[in-house]
Amino acid sequence: MSNKNYIVLICFLSWTASSISYGQVKNLEYIENKGQWHENVEFKADLVDGSVFLESNGFSFVFN
Repeated sequence: MSNKNYIVLICFLSWTASSISYGQVKNLEYIENKGQWHENVEFKADLVDGSVFLESNGFSFVFN
């Protein structure tokens, strides 16, 4: 699977998890890393109760 396909899959899963958990739909806005996070992070999106970080070799969820 290509990197582009992984990003699309991660976007869909994070949106779905966020929406199902709270019964609401939230548009995700992915913010490009321009040095504000660790160098492995490529993009960050805020979820209803946390964040998802798209990294060069995977992804991380942070829930508050």
